[in-house]
Amino acid sequence: MTPKQIVFSDHATEQMRDREIRRSDIRWLLARGDRQMEPTLHGQQRWSCRGYLGNREAKVVFLEDATTIIIVTIMWVY
Repeated sequence: MTPKQIVFSDHATEQMRDREIRRSDIRWLLARGDRQMEPTLHGQQRWSCRGYLGNREAKVVFLEDATTIIIVTIMWVY
């Protein structure tokens, strides 16, 4: 099976820079985080994964199709 391409939105890239979260952290969350469907107003299926990066909980929100994962945003969970 070919791994999916991960694409980062401009917003996600800004949030990662501001929060000092690396691309490898995002990949870790996608592989091992708790995954759930997120509610949306536009009817497009959106997902999130939550998990701990060190001693802080993070949440990554993304869209996914057969070949691509689009990272929408990343945040610390308080």
